[in-house]
Amino acid sequence: MKQDKLKRRPRGLFLPAGTPTIDWTHPLTAGLQGCWVATGAGGATPVILDLVSQNVATLFGAGTGAVIAAGPAGMEARSNAQSGTAQGWTATPSSGQQPATAFSILFFGRPLGSAFGGTRTAWIGCESSSGNIMDWAFTRPATNANLRTYFNLSGVEGSVLWGAAYSNSTGPFYSFLTSVSTGGPAYLYRNGLFFASSTVSAGTITYSSPKIIIGCETTGGTPGNSAMCVGAMWNRQLTPAESLQISGDPTGFLTFPGDDDLEEMFGGQYTRRGPFLINW
Repeated sequence: MKQDKLKRRPRGLFLPAGTPTIDWTHPLTAGLQGCWVATGAGGATPVILDLVSQNVATLFGAGTGAVIAAGPAGMEARSNAQSGTAQGWTATPSSGQQPATAFSILFFGRPLGSAFGGTRTAWIGCESSSGNIMDWAFTRPATNANLRTYFNLSGVEGSVLWGAAYSNSTGPFYSFLTSVSTGGPAYLYRNGLFFASSTVSAGTITYSSPKIIIGCETTGGTPGNSAMCVGAMWNRQLTPAESLQISGDPTGFLTFPGDDDLEEMFGGQYTRRGPFLINW
């Protein structure tokens, strides 16, 4: 019997239990600058943790519309307050989270009912305080089932509208991977499949007192009405092959407490935790 390395099976649209860590040996972590997960840490007030910087996002806004709770698949950050109330989470971006010409964004989670009336409700993004401009963001505009990818080119906010990108309901989970290369293409991949592409004007993404935002725009925006399990950003445009892989297996570059743990393997004897796949 041939002994070989134990390999983790792709999880697909499934969120294992526990707070993950990043597997920096995974090739898809190249250029990864932020990875935000909802965790049960923080005692009575669970938090959103950036696995790259280990920084915690800060809750903002009045009311109770922005919460972290256990969802159908695990911990999720929900932003579903009333229209006109800005509530969500914010953090100070690192220099790596301020790319100049290209970026990719992952959103793994689910919509929560109908969209509100706002047009710039960020599921995840970076916002410049000066002018309230989305520097880079993946958002849910007012029209149900549509999504937008935003970018700030030299102080001028642009976007790509992705029409009919999902089913407007509270049930299905979606894994979206959107990417932009200024002066080149913009893509959207959904659940392991190509969805659409567009062309973006040339220019440099600029920032003015920026902040990471999760849940909605911090000034004057309405909630994104979503539940995010994992959000991530890269300071490069992922290739089509990488985008297909990430959108179909959004936690593939993460390691969870219950993942495969091959402690020993002698003569076919092994100790493990979780599902496994052995290549013979």
